[in-house]
Amino acid sequence: MPPPALVANEWLNVGDLKSNGIEIALGYDVIKKKDFSWNTGINFSTFHIKLTNLSPAVGTYIGQTNLGSPGQEATQITRTAKGDVLGNFYNAVFMGYDKNGHFLFSDGKGNAVIAADEVKDPNYKQVIGNGLPKFEAGWTNTFTYKNWDLNIFLRGSFGHDIINTFRAFYENPNVSSAYNLVNTKYFNPTLKDGQIFSSLYVEKGDFVKLDNATLGYNFPVNKSGKMGIRNIRAFLSGHNLFTITGYTGADPEVRYSDGGQILAPGIDRRATWVLTRAITFGLNIGF
Repeated sequence: MPPPALVANEWLNVGDLKSNGIEIALGYDVIKKKDFSWNTGINFSTFHIKLTNLSPAVGTYIGQTNLGSPGQEATQITRTAKGDVLGNFYNAVFMGYDKNGHFLFSDGKGNAVIAADEVKDPNYKQVIGNGLPKFEAGWTNTFTYKNWDLNIFLRGSFGHDIINTFRAFYENPNVSSAYNLVNTKYFNPTLKDGQIFSSLYVEKGDFVKLDNATLGYNFPVNKSGKMGIRNIRAFLSGHNLFTITGYTGADPEVRYSDGGQILAPGIDRRATWVLTRAITFGLNIGF
């Protein structure tokens, strides 16, 4: 007989993943003259990951995470079964409110029912989003004009969804007594129900960011001077200058894992905070 285990848990390979995708990078000198130049470059990538095999020892699916505390530890929000793509969200489909201010959900057949009725049918839960992007892209442009140079880098991710846990915990007026309400375009002050997770809290995460922009100037110097200075360059640089998105949370950036769980991407936890915008002025002197 094998000896007893030395630890409470052990790691096992319980499934197989298959991934495929493409990645393209292109650069081009649009203009290249003595006093002016413009170089542009793009990169594009896409990937597709599927769970092709799952050990019967772990059941028919892997549900790696839940909504969390307080009170929603039993609310499963991700699920990946054999044959599914990685990153699926799984729960009820929100279909609005009834005249009395109660949630309406799909019963799995396209009919809108209130919460008390929908729990009778175990098939009402379904895929309500996916946390991984369909594609990502970046676009960089570098301009030079005499002693001036300008570099701009735009980046975006598209096709991914995000579970906004700020809203899932703090948007319901009936359960918010010790904190401020999250008042987004989805807020309904006439809601009468307690909190129930659904596709209502899943948002599109598409975004375009101006990640970096740097403007520089190279001062003319006498390289044969006594100081031995070869070049002087002053620059003004900005990071995270703006974001274009419809997401109502703090940051629409792709979440590739949840606390290290790569099988549960796409969850915007309440620890997320707004990213800072940084402006830097610098001076480079070469000897």
